[in-house]
Amino acid sequence: MEENGKKEKFSSLLVIPTGGGKTFTAVYWALKEIINNNQKILWLAHRHELLNQTLKTAINTSYKDILPNRENFSYRIISGSNEHDIPVNIDKDDDFIIASKDSLNHNLEYLENWLVNNKDNVCLVIDEAHHATAKTYRRIIDLLKSTCKNKFKILGLTATPMRTNQKEEGLLGKIFTDGICYSVDLKTLINNSILSTPEFIELETKYKVDRELTSYELQAVKNFKNIPDDIASDIALNKERNNYIVNHYINNKEKYGKCLVFALNVNHAITLSALFNQKGIKSDYVVSSIKDAYTGVTISNQENEIKISNFRNGKLDVLINVNILTEGTDIPDVETVFLTRPTTSSILMNQMIGRGLRGKSAGGTEKAYIVSFIDDWKDRINWISPKNLIIGNEFEDSKKETKKLCTRTVSIKMIEEFAKFMDSSIENKWKEKNYMSLVPVGSYTFNIFDEENEMDKICEVLVFEHLKDPYEQLIENMEYIFKNNGILDEKVSDKEFNSLYNYIEKEIFDGYDLEIGFNEEDIKDLLFYYNLTGEKPVYVPFEGRDDFNIGKLASEIVNNEFNRIQEFNYINKKWEDEKLGWKIYFNNDISLFKSEIDREIRNMLLNKDASKPEVKANPIDYEKMPLYKIKELDIKEWRRITDAVYEKFKNKNGEYESASGTYSSKNKRYFQIDHIVPLSKGGKTVVENLQLLTRWENAQKGDSLEYEFKPMYEIEELDLETQLEAAFDLYVNYDYDSALEIIDRALDEDENCISALNLKAKVNLDIGKYHMAKILCNKVLKIDPNNINALHTKAHTYKGEEKFEKAIDIYTYILENIEVSKYTNMYIGECYYRLKKYNLALEEFEKALEFNKDDYKLLAALGWMYAMKRKYNKSIEYYKKALEINPESGHIAYKIAENYTKLEEFEKAKKYYKESQRLFDKEEY
Repeated sequence: MEENGKKEKFSSLLVIPTGGGKTFTAVYWALKEIINNNQKILWLAHRHELLNQTLKTAINTSYKDILPNRENFSYRIISGSNEHDIPVNIDKDDDFIIASKDSLNHNLEYLENWLVNNKDNVCLVIDEAHHATAKTYRRIIDLLKSTCKNKFKILGLTATPMRTNQKEEGLLGKIFTDGICYSVDLKTLINNSILSTPEFIELETKYKVDRELTSYELQAVKNFKNIPDDIASDIALNKERNNYIVNHYINNKEKYGKCLVFALNVNHAITLSALFNQKGIKSDYVVSSIKDAYTGVTISNQENEIKISNFRNGKLDVLINVNILTEGTDIPDVETVFLTRPTTSSILMNQMIGRGLRGKSAGGTEKAYIVSFIDDWKDRINWISPKNLIIGNEFEDSKKETKKLCTRTVSIKMIEEFAKFMDSSIENKWKEKNYMSLVPVGSYTFNIFDEENEMDKICEVLVFEHLKDPYEQLIENMEYIFKNNGILDEKVSDKEFNSLYNYIEKEIFDGYDLEIGFNEEDIKDLLFYYNLTGEKPVYVPFEGRDDFNIGKLASEIVNNEFNRIQEFNYINKKWEDEKLGWKIYFNNDISLFKSEIDREIRNMLLNKDASKPEVKANPIDYEKMPLYKIKELDIKEWRRITDAVYEKFKNKNGEYESASGTYSSKNKRYFQIDHIVPLSKGGKTVVENLQLLTRWENAQKGDSLEYEFKPMYEIEELDLETQLEAAFDLYVNYDYDSALEIIDRALDEDENCISALNLKAKVNLDIGKYHMAKILCNKVLKIDPNNINALHTKAHTYKGEEKFEKAIDIYTYILENIEVSKYTNMYIGECYYRLKKYNLALEEFEKALEFNKDDYKLLAALGWMYAMKRKYNKSIEYYKKALEINPESGHIAYKIAENYTKLEEFEKAKKYYKESQRLFDKEEY
């Protein structure tokens, strides 16, 4: 950590188990390495209790031997609490700002002023850093990085197991790019008396949870969600169980002493507290953001803080809490923790038991009692045991394989899909399909970690072949979906999520068979993840898919006409063969495996049976109907036709392309299907007579057989988004005047429209108006400091002005803080070349080539650069690779010939001179 203090830039994590002195360690370092060196600290947290704890630690740690260079320093604590300050009062001379992230997010301009005045002199500390992936934190991080471009320091504090390898896909690794700067394990802290020695006591309550959980509820519990409400309510209000908990404490009060209780829900906390008080035990409860059960008045953070203070000062024997003391709150002399609620989350269990593990050397106790109250559940659920958690030392999260979808994950989710075939109506619809249509092609893989809502969930959204396209459209259009539904705030209500789900089901999945592979929970998980992180989840293909074709086994049995004994032996042999993996795929349920084979055999035999008379409805002539009417009568036929048209107009890049050839995109929402010959003029609704047009093109064409599209800027009454789509279409076709006319019309509607400002900046860049381009980019960057398009355009502008050092600074910032791409390295290489720093230019071009070995432009540039350095063989190597990609380039052939001439290999030179002449003649022709 001391080494980090000397660096100009770093972003790393401090990992210390709960109770191990994480806050003290970070504050000590911040004072000694940052404040003492006349730099500034911005300390972020998401709970008020954490803010006060930080301030108290800072005050108690401020000694002269730690701060020899300072006579004093100023602090300001900011939150929504009445006892704290507000952002408008932030002063440029504040040394140590301790703030809640919500207060700053609502008033970023005051923070920005402070950062500007203390540029390159600020260290950001994020308490409970596993929250840093949320957009509210990332806005502040982005603001810091954009303001303090040359020097910034970020330190994240956490006790929570997590991934920290920057090569992993996780957002956390992208924020804390330098990994862990210091960590210590739980056992070391216990051995050094920093944490107390835990004594685990497990007590059976005798309470039976008789109701069997549905597969949906069971999966939800396993994914760390809450226990179903009806069961939680029954447990919380069960008199015998509650009396058992309270009486156990009373009978052992002298041994247990100060006790912290983790309750199941708010009603449970209130009930237990009342029961403790009735029996003479001084008790109270703290909960997050609820109304008092009796008065209906909202319990404030200040009230919670008073209760915590009373417990800390010995005025209470027992403090009961729900989801508020799992993080950061410092109560060192807790002697006992009562776990009256189960959890499947090792993260949550780690934080709960950590509240009672402050050791003697840290002002706590030598021994801590961890008491678990265990109920009798009918379902077998893998509840986390605190004893196993510590003994197993589960404080490091194992790396998750993201390259392929694992069979075990598929098996758990597939059980739910197989269960649907218990419904005969669904089975009948699917029996004629190839079995492989029931095996997923991949999944969207992501983690949801939202501790405030007690969600710690590993998500695998299975994708089946028939739903792959709509899922791609959903992921591609996430930002549009939120904006189009007017949802811009990070805190989205259940009502709003339901509204989004209904919109998606209607607009994207309409017309697809949703009985297999479509679940409301999956869609909402995707929405929740995107809203929380602003990131699109990763699609992971199921690489072992072809190995799980039940149809092959069924065909083997039918074609060989196995008798019952042969069939029994054949199925068992396949099941027991570990290499085949059927046990994993069917989650060790052989009865399900057999039933799926039976179902497939039954379907095969039924399809062979032609003895039943065929009953046919009179055919409907869809060819004479408009598409909307077909959709009303037969949505599957409508889906078949529309999918075929989109497939017909998909180019080699996987984009949909307008029939006019002027526009392409992966988003279907930009296009409409049009009849080439209208129905009114004898045309038919068949794929051959249907084409894709952009929405604005279709608006122009109407029912015309032949139509010359008007300039886009002449189209009246287009919505803002369509205007900008049209403007972009003009821009890529070099019609800058028309594009600017549309962009200016859009900016009249919304002067802060980022898309319009970015596009106008690009146009001005292309026509050489660099000063105006920079003004527009700066306007965007004031709204969105890390807007990638504005940063690139601004850098290109500096390059156009031949201010190459400034351009390199921006390109480098993009690479280090936003995204890594071949183009950025290539642009840096071009700048170094213009500065005549050829070795640096070569280095950047080589880096760019690592992203794409077949980039023609890069290969040609490297060939030319090596020729400049007189490394002719190396030059020839790159030129030949370029010629393989573009065999029609006479210019490249000529360059190869030139290199061979300089090497005095004249026969080879002659060969390429002839080839270049042939190609030049061809080009002229």
